[in-house]
Amino acid sequence: MNHAGIKFRKKKKAMAVFLSSVLALNTSAMIGIKTHGSLPGDHRDLRSDIINNAVAYLKSQKNPDNSFGSNELINDSTDALIALRASGEQIGEADLEWAVNNASYRNTDMVSRLASASAKSEYLGSLKGRQNQDGGFGLYPDYSSDVLDSVLVLEAINETGYAGEDISGAQICSYLISAVNEDGGFSYTEANDSDAVLTSMVVFNVGRFLSTNNFDMSILEGPVSYIENNITDSYSDNNIEKTICKYLALQAAGSDIDSFNVVDELYKAEKNNGSFADSVHVTSLE
Repeated sequence: MNHAGIKFRKKKKAMAVFLSSVLALNTSAMIGIKTHGSLPGDHRDLRSDIINNAVAYLKSQKNPDNSFGSNELINDSTDALIALRASGEQIGEADLEWAVNNASYRNTDMVSRLASASAKSEYLGSLKGRQNQDGGFGLYPDYSSDVLDSVLVLEAINETGYAGEDISGAQICSYLISAVNEDGGFSYTEANDSDAVLTSMVVFNVGRFLSTNNFDMSILEGPVSYIENNITDSYSDNNIEKTICKYLALQAAGSDIDSFNVVDELYKAEKNNGSFADSVHVTSLE
């Protein structure tokens, strides 16, 4: 989402101090539908077919300039590169060249996406000194914190294993939880209602960070309830993004899901060209 020029909120809500609430050891999270280990053989094969077809589709969307899909923004390219790398494809410097050359290094959104796509933590170096006192990040230096940019930085930390002292993933989590709306969801600005996909992004990435660092997941109970109550399963082109994001988020938060049914429905929803909804972005989620 291109959100330049929008004035983002700087919301503060009374709540228990986050960092003191995540010290208990957590052992329950299994991150990502792709990594679920309890599928029987036939469903593992089915899942492999889905992913192989999706990979082939993403490769077919590579442009001569090494961008993917739409080259108006770097989003399609970074989404595709993250997915291809996660599937085991080797990502070389040539694959990254277009995104590297077209990213603005003052733009938190672009830098975070590039770091995640490359899995190289050094790209996060350009964000040094830009974490706000509330723990979040804004779109540009000196901008107030907003949920989207903060969760994109957290995603980059998760993807790169970044452990530098100049950016704190725990403080990003603290900011994000402080920005939760009364209904348990997250919104792009104070003027917007809670957004299901954005809320799933927050739960997915906060859940990954908490699990990796053996922190307790109970802080996510409100957002998880919001997701369960506001995303109805639908594998149509218009709704499949929400459904995939829902299940990725629930697993990252340690919730039980019906993996058999999810795999079956994804198989039925995948198009003949290997895509979901004929979209690089949505296909990359799988």
